Amino acid sequence: FDGNQTTNASISIPVGQEKPLTFDLTGNAPQNHGDTHVSSDSKFGTGSAYFDANNASGPYDHLAVANNPDFDFGSSDFTIESWVKFDAPPHFFTIASKFDQSQQPLGWAFTGDTSSNILRLYDSTGAAVSVTVDAPFETNRWYHLAVVRTGDTIKFFKGGLQQGADQSAAGRVYSGPNTPLKIGLHDAASGPFKGWMDEVRISKGIARWKKGMEGVSVGADGKLRFTLPEQEYTPDEHTKLLLHFNGPNESKNFEATLPAQISPIKEGRVTAT
Repeated sequence: FDGNQTTNASISIPVGQEKPLTFDLTGNAPQNHGDTHVSSDSKFGTGSAYFDANNASGPYDHLAVANNPDFDFGSSDFTIESWVKFDAPPHFFTIASKFDQSQQPLGWAFTGDTSSNILRLYDSTGAAVSVTVDAPFETNRWYHLAVVRTGDTIKFFKGGLQQGADQSAAGRVYSGPNTPLKIGLHDAASGPFKGWMDEVRISKGIARWKKGMEGVSVGADGKLRFTLPEQEYTPDEHTKLLLHFNGPNESKNFEATLPAQISPIKEGRVTAT
């Protein structure tokens, strides 16, 4: 089921009663390329995903989710985030991307580099905005990393603290070609992630953290900060991808929660008559 199909469903409720009807598409397994597997070393839940960035026996470790317009943000607000723990010498890494150098538009990619301690976001032209983080990345330590677009502004976060200055998003478009969404890889053979990821969430149409929101404050330096999550996320109407990575240790099977991919109806109410 790719989100562009239709399906029939039936429910039974007492006559005259109204019941909420919500659709939560689960069980859509991302394709596992390489040796990505569940690890018991997790931030939340029973597991995380471990990527070893090794292509000696095939493609670089990554997960691929089928192309869907929900992953094209255009000029709208969005949030891309994940808990990560690095297990490698300094390297160029990717959290998530919908990017293909051979097509136009190129797409988007949320990346970083532990050697230069930066976070970066590519747009559909291949141009990027980036910031230097407040302290060098370390191995074997969990970090919450996020990038948020609010109107014409891009903000990067590490550990709930805004990193660097606001970056301009004016005129920038974040939409991709007809290519899968990749977790842990930039393009076909660049920016592989080495380490653990947990709670990957992609949200469209919302900046999860901006001034005036609950749990968000402004520090003395004028930068935003927010309260870090303390448990697994629950999907809402803006959630386009949510990966908990729970499962048996060493398993290579993953499930994604994509509650918004039954379109155009995402939720509603029905009344028996």
